[in-house]
Amino acid sequence: MKVLVIGAAGMIGAKLVAKLAKDGALGGKTITAMEAVDIVAPTPPPAPFPIETGAYDIAAVYVAGKLAASRADVVFLLASVVSGEAARVNRDDGDNGLLVAARARRG
Repeated sequence: MKVLVIGAAGMIGAKLVAKLAKDGALGGKTITAMEAVDIVAPTPPPAPFPIETGAYDIAAVYVAGKLAASRADVVFLLASVVSGEAARVNRDDGDNGLLVAARARRG
């Protein structure tokens, strides 16, 4: 199973990545790969599977398609901001863009 964690450098995201890396499984299924991304590249913990990291602004136009193209089996969307940019990242271009791209990839 491939897992994608968006917001992996934040407090909750980093703890989730560490827990998944330690367990090596989710819901009784073995994790075979993980992609951990945030506005700054997270530092991956040791894991029994490869962890690819990346630094992306999820509200940027090209990012939603790139992340959806990874065809993750499970996506944790933990990215958010508390500022004047909140609507752009948390709702408009960020979260909504990812959902639209994921739906398009599923056909």
